[in-house]
Amino acid sequence: MKVKEEIYIQGVKQEQNKFKRAGIWLWYNDWFRIIFIMLGVWWLIPLMLYLRYLGMSQEDSSDLICGLYLLIFFIGMVFNDYSNLRRIGMNEYRRKLK
Repeated sequence: MKVKEEIYIQGVKQEQNKFKRAGIWLWYNDWFRIIFIMLGVWWLIPLMLYLRYLGMSQEDSSDLICGLYLLIFFIGMVFNDYSNLRRIGMNEYRRKLK
């Protein structure tokens, strides 16, 4: 069984898993963040109308929608550590580490 050698760049261990590398690259891409946070709000409006159609009261559906938006916002704030880019060989400005 071949063991992958750990690689360090500027003292930071580099992520070897391709899916984790892709996830880090995607999450810290500014366009993805805009789509996830800003456009995520737009699907909440049809969801609220659908909940009203199903018979949920306006107060309950509003509370649910506010909770979902707060969850989206919370995820965006918690995973806002751009230093994770160093694990894939990039600095906080998305430029290659030397």
